[in-house]
Amino acid sequence: MPLLSILYSASEIRHERGYFFENLKRANEPSICVVQRTVRGCCYLDAEGERHMAHPGEAILFRYGESTCYGVPDSRSLPYENEWVCMSGADEIFLGLIEQRGRKVSMPEGSLATRLLREIIDCYQNRAFVDRFHESSLAYQLLMACCRVPDSLPRSEDVALRSREYILSNYQSPFTQEDLAEFVGVCREHLSRRFRETYGVSPGRFCAGLRMARAKNLLHLSPAPIAEIALLCGYADANSFSRAFRQYYGMSPRQMKDAAMRDVTE
Repeated sequence: MPLLSILYSASEIRHERGYFFENLKRANEPSICVVQRTVRGCCYLDAEGERHMAHPGEAILFRYGESTCYGVPDSRSLPYENEWVCMSGADEIFLGLIEQRGRKVSMPEGSLATRLLREIIDCYQNRAFVDRFHESSLAYQLLMACCRVPDSLPRSEDVALRSREYILSNYQSPFTQEDLAEFVGVCREHLSRRFRETYGVSPGRFCAGLRMARAKNLLHLSPAPIAEIALLCGYADANSFSRAFRQYYGMSPRQMKDAAMRDVTE
């Protein structure tokens, strides 16, 4: 059995809209195989005439030198946070994995595959591989774990999870329920029902809670004017922010900011 090598492994957060790579233009000596898992945001892989979308908890599989490309579909998928490993010597088993599981595999949070990927990243970053056999063993274990994980979550959980991850990634910017439904690929009513069944609250209420918590923190700690805080919390203007804030906390943003200033001076 050949020894596999970990060439590079890391996690990263990308903010640029032009995030795009064409694998055909990359040198493939030695042969480099990549497992790239989405943590936050969304990524696509174009391969064999088909587009594969990798949402949080899913990973794309590709090799340098092949006719594939990947990137982020639009600005709503940013920031794109991912964790990845590039390995060599794995061509045969890697191609077998693609044939069996496809170009996208499920790697849920807490799964064996995800834990192994993070162990590889940690060992690579800290030069903590015991020896070449330890390095190769982790690479083999990761590929085997990718073969075993379920294809995907049940559809209802998948819709709710992808909606939640979108909200967590985008609540600091304005977006509509229609934007969220379009991203997930279902109608607004279906999305709302599945989200409430899974999390016990509507998507709008979940997003409002995140925005209000951030607003409260900024009103206590930031010298920024209320109009700027409104923008930082995903509201298009100060009036809509103030209405939502009063409805949530029972006081205006100005009243909370003034109260916070009095607490500091007393």
